[in-house]
Amino acid sequence: MTTENNKNIQNLSRTKKIIAGCLWGAGGYLFYGLSKIIPQFQETFNSFGVQLPTLTNISLTLAPSYKLIAYFCIVPVLFIFGLGEFSFKGQRLYFKITLIAFFSMVFYFFLSLISLYLPIFTLGQVV
Repeated sequence: MTTENNKNIQNLSRTKKIIAGCLWGAGGYLFYGLSKIIPQFQETFNSFGVQLPTLTNISLTLAPSYKLIAYFCIVPVLFIFGLGEFSFKGQRLYFKITLIAFFSMVFYFFLSLISLYLPIFTLGQVV
């Protein structure tokens, strides 16, 4: 019975590692995509010659750090797959941190996209 429990915990551990790795990879991919998209929007906004909303200015200011965040997402993946087994509490904590970080990255991704379209909406109201 004990060996069955150990096998179940190891399978759960392996599954959580794969899920966590995929989530970190997806989060990194989102930020890498933003690092490629935002400079194109910045060129467009410069051609408008109007004052941009505050949220858009913040996104444009933070844009150079997006690629760094994308590369930073590789570190937890290497950490989790580089280590052998660690305690069940450690696995749960790591998985919770992964979920919180992933949903934060998705939220920030959508917030950035909204901020990039705000100038277009405000210009539509002016005309």
